[in-house]
Amino acid sequence: MEQIKPLKEMTVKERIGYIWDYYKVTFLVIFLCAFFFGGLLLQYFSYKEPVMELMMVNAYQYDTTELEADFGDFLTENGYDAQKDMISINSTINLNVRSGEDYDDQITMQTLVATGTYSGFFSDESVFEFYAPAGYFRDLSLILTEDELKRLSDCLVYGRTEDDPTEYPCGLILDSSNCSWLSKTNYEVCYFGILKGNLSDELATAFLRYIIDTI
Repeated sequence: MEQIKPLKEMTVKERIGYIWDYYKVTFLVIFLCAFFFGGLLLQYFSYKEPVMELMMVNAYQYDTTELEADFGDFLTENGYDAQKDMISINSTINLNVRSGEDYDDQITMQTLVATGTYSGFFSDESVFEFYAPAGYFRDLSLILTEDELKRLSDCLVYGRTEDDPTEYPCGLILDSSNCSWLSKTNYEVCYFGILKGNLSDELATAFLRYIIDTI
């Protein structure tokens, strides 16, 4: 049986090999624990509280991180701390309302809207005009002044409900010419409306004004 040399008689390379052979499992456990708890700490200190949530339908799951950061100035102007608070954007829902093949996704979206969690709604033309007659969006004439409505007349989208055939302005048409940050999304042109019954209505109204200030 080979006799193991005392540690003090080993070379540096032999010492490293000896320590690794006998303690590699311990080192691995320590490393995994440090990695796990380090991740928890990073998540804790980098977490931001969503104070408003937006839905972007047919944005094809683009990375919303940069755009969410850009809305930090808006939050600061409205009394929030951009280091602790954020606007959360859901870009995971894709619908083809004309084909009728996305029934499950439509149910998912309708369920999310019904919770009141989402305040603002972005989509392409087909989706917005599909849901506008169902009364999903707030009447912008109750929010904006007559002068603002007149100035925005070329950008307004009108809808009606089954209960009331009277048309009302329920959304805005946005593109990169009147909304510069739209270039950071997968939209070339999109429609925006404020969802009825949302839980952040006051902030959503301020967000609408934030958008029209760029038009």
